[in-house]
This record gives sequence, structure tokens and C-alpha cells, in this order.
Amino acid sequence: MARLSEDEAVELALAQSKIAAWLDRYPPDPATDADFRSQTRTWLVKVWSGEAGQIAQAVVEDTTSRVTEAWTGPQVAWKMARGRDGAFGGKTLLKPYVWLGLCAIFLLGLADLRRPLSARNLDLLALLGFTASLYFFARGEVFRSAPLVYPVLGYLLARGLWVGFGRRSAPLASVWPTWVLAAAAVFLIGFRVGLNVEAPRGVIDVGLAGVVVPQNPGNLSAFGLLTVDVRNDYVQTHVERHTSLDLRTVEDILGRLTERAAAALDAEGFERADHGYAQLAAAEA
Repeated sequence: MARLSEDEAVELALAQSKIAAWLDRYPPDPATDADFRSQTRTWLVKVWSGEAGQIAQAVVEDTTSRVTEAWTGPQVAWKMARGRDGAFGGKTLLKPYVWLGLCAIFLLGLADLRRPLSARNLDLLALLGFTASLYFFARGEVFRSAPLVYPVLGYLLARGLWVGFGRRSAPLASVWPTWVLAAAAVFLIGFRVGLNVEAPRGVIDVGLAGVVVPQNPGNLSAFGLLTVDVRNDYVQTHVERHTSLDLRTVEDILGRLTERAAAALDAEGFERADHGYAQLAAAEA
């Protein structure tokens, strides 16, 4: 049995500083709901505000009355924005010496060390500017992370226009021997594999820890797109009293639809011998 009541759990959640500050953006008296989870002895509190939908979520410990989790805005629906420890590449990748070391490999491997003030080096530094945004994103500070992307994107836009409409420069060449670049590539691949071994279920983008191939894949599956049959559906409504409906009229409609389907398959390059048709007529009162 819970020690706190639902109203008490909601009151504790709404009083949490992060959630309270976020709720100031919305009209007063938001809708709330609290569910007690007996296995963890915690309350899951959710907050809604009209058309904005769910705007906050909190976890309250029943035994201590302490708010252990508080999520607002995009963090409610998008768990990636919560910045959980080790969520991106495992706990190793976010260590400062690993993060900065990878940045150094990127910069030193591609920079023109003989001309430190060249545009090439400035481009590399601009690309490394994305790491500032990624740093805050990994910490769950999405409102600091997002604005830091725009200066870099603005630079890349201006640089792209300059390259596209300006004078063509000489092709870029690496300052390092090929074997050095190959060794660095092998090292980085091994390092990436090591991170996967450390966090086998850690995924950065879609939130799936593996590749899922359905038993009967369809067009939305990469494998299914190459293997499933091409299917086109054609539908036509015909309104008539059932007492005067002629079977030949139905057959004519199905015949015209079949001809449209055959023409479409012909246009896609399928031989008539490979065509297959399924006809269905349904009557509704």
C-alpha cells in the first residue's frame, strides 16, 4: 500500500523547481495524473496542458517523498533528450580525454599543418564546433544544445556558397602518408567496435538495439522492398438500388479496373505472364 496519496505525489512533482519553472510558461491548473508502481514503490506523475499535450513528467519515491526524475518539454516524449549516463556510445565515449582525443585525431589527420591559417583548417574547426552542441545534448541540456548548432550551419552555408560561386581552388591533398591514414582508420573502427561491446544495447538514433527483419517484410523494410511483389489497389464506388443491380455492370467495372492495373504493371516493366489479379465486389446497404 502506498504511503503517499495521489494528490500528495502530484503536489511534490509540481513543486519540483525544474517542473515549476516550466509550468510558468502555460496556463494555471494543468491536468495531472499519478500512477503508483508497487514494484519500485514510486509514483509516475504526468502533467498536461490543453492542446500542448503532455508537458512534464516526474517520478516520486513513495518512501522518501523525493522527486528522483523530472522531465519537461521535449524530454517527456523524447527519451534521448534526457541525457542518461552512457546513452550515447557507452560511458567511455563521453570521457573528456576520449572525446578530445578523437577531435585531435580528426583535426591533425586532415589539417594543413604547413598553413595553419588556411581556409581548410578553418573548415575543420567549424566542423568540430558541432561537438559543443553534442556535449550539451549528451547531458540532456537540449535548449543549450540546439542554438549552438546554428552558427556552425551558418558558416557551412556561407562556405558552400563561396565554394559554389567563387573561384575554384586546387584539389586538397593529405599531408600524411596513406599508411598512416589506413592505420588510423583501423584503430577508429576497432575503437567503435569496442564501444559496441561495452554497451551492446546502446543506440544513438532510432532507439533499437538491433536490426529487425519481419517474417513477411513489406515495402517499408529495405529487404522487403527488394523481395515483395509489387501491389497496386484500384477501387471504384458504384451507387445503385440492389433491386436493379445487374451482375454484368459489376463485371464491367471489375474489368475496367483490371485493365488499369494491367496497364500500370506494363508501364513498370512487368511481363503479362507475371501479372496476378484479385477481384472483390462488396455490397453495402
